[in-house]
Amino acid sequence: MSKEAIDEARQAITEGWLTSDANLILSHTAENVTLLGAHEQPVHGIAAAREYLEARFAVVQFTRLPTHEDREVIISGDLAVERSSFDWEWKMLESGETATDQGTFMGIWRKQPDGSWKESHVMWHSWSPLG
Repeated sequence: MSKEAIDEARQAITEGWLTSDANLILSHTAENVTLLGAHEQPVHGIAAAREYLEARFAVVQFTRLPTHEDREVIISGDLAVERSSFDWEWKMLESGETATDQGTFMGIWRKQPDGSWKESHVMWHSWSPLG
């Protein structure tokens, strides 16, 4: 049951990225979340995560975030670790130019007192060179 709940939450988060819906993403995110993005400063807490997402969605529209077959979820008690590769594509809203990035993603999930799972740590590492 736990893996299915995390799978459903991941699917909703992906939909949130594709529709620029920060609320949908954050509904599956822990209050004390930490975002560790490639080539970026860490983001701590849900309010800062909201600012981060809204700033990003103001300039880009994600157009592709596929689920990869190498994805795995390991659950131990009230913690779960999710790992996958990614191959994202987005469009710059002002110019219409597109860009892509590939790399490795890892999420740490914590089971909440109500039985739901929320992502507490989100990390992505880019394979793409800078510049």
